[in-house]
Amino acid sequence: MKIFKEYQRFDQWWLIALFVFVYLKFGYDLLLVYKGETELNTDTSIVLIFASTVLVLATILIFSLRLKTRIDERGISYQLSPFHLEVKNLPWESLEECSVRKYSPILEYGGWGLRGTIRSKIFGVGKIGKAYNIRGNVGIQIVLKDGTKILIGTQKIEQAKEVIKNYAYKLTNNKII
Repeated sequence: MKIFKEYQRFDQWWLIALFVFVYLKFGYDLLLVYKGETELNTDTSIVLIFASTVLVLATILIFSLRLKTRIDERGISYQLSPFHLEVKNLPWESLEECSVRKYSPILEYGGWGLRGTIRSKIFGVGKIGKAYNIRGNVGIQIVLKDGTKILIGTQKIEQAKEVIKNYAYKLTNNKII
């Protein structure tokens, strides 16, 4: 019995550097206000409060994202915390196709994280489907029997291919690409 497990989070050095830069710039601006070099009026106070709130909430959200993936004899399970409170299970019987493929995160889904759901509902581009990705440009492409497409990002490309291939017989049409 083969099992694939992967746990990803946003911990890229460039993302951390970006947030450090933004916090330093914000801190510098606050220092100028404190020293009296920038006038503090009602508008400036509102902007500072709003900006600091957005900055802290964005930091908490981005660095709390966790993508957990598991492939075993029962099927494929995934969870993107904190958006999914429970693990999502996709039994092999519900899958039409399953493959590991390269994709363009920005062109196909508009970036990383939880993607494709709002865009597909608003603009009617449901062919793209949903994507759950943290980094990179390789994912486990799943097509359900009802036509729903789900892409789960992975960094363990060869391990994912091997385990999916091992369970190909569980798919209705054995369609593993």
